[in-house]
Amino acid sequence: WWYETDGWVGGDDSVLKNSFFKVNDDVVKLYFERQRVQNLVVYKQGNGAVFQLGWGSEQGADSNVDDIYVVNDETTYNQPGLEGNRAFLNCANGKAGNTAHNLDLSHIVYDKDLSYAIGIKTQGNYSGIRIHDLNVAGRQRFKSYLAGGTISDVLFDHVNIGGDCASATLLDLRTAGSVSNVRYQCP
Repeated sequence: WWYETDGWVGGDDSVLKNSFFKVNDDVVKLYFERQRVQNLVVYKQGNGAVFQLGWGSEQGADSNVDDIYVVNDETTYNQPGLEGNRAFLNCANGKAGNTAHNLDLSHIVYDKDLSYAIGIKTQGNYSGIRIHDLNVAGRQRFKSYLAGGTISDVLFDHVNIGGDCASATLLDLRTAGSVSNVRYQCP
């Protein structure tokens, strides 16, 4: 499988549900508004994110992701610095003026190790990101990061990795730029 074997991208108000993906690039692109993604089984190969927010000037908003089952994550390496694209939720290179807000991802099961939970690198504005009820059977292999223009109001709500509730330390979360109000809630 070559890179650029992306999974799915829809437009505003699109719905994706009851599907299986095994691709070697971004599985689902949340580039538009009011997207609904529900009940997916994902076999994540070595390249790409499970959910990609952008490679350039995409604008994502008011989208919901629910009931995701990741059966494998083949990521075995990461690019140096903050340029990786292999996170569960990722933005590879958001441009200035790019915005993403009100994104809710919930009820996610990871059967194996997780490459990294979140990797956002942008020159734009990202806010209102909630990852709720993420349960990872294994460990996180690489550092999570939030870097860029302005990133605010990120909530890790009942995120468990290897039996431990997520914290900045557990996620090995690196931040750069204007990052504020990153919170963690545990049961």
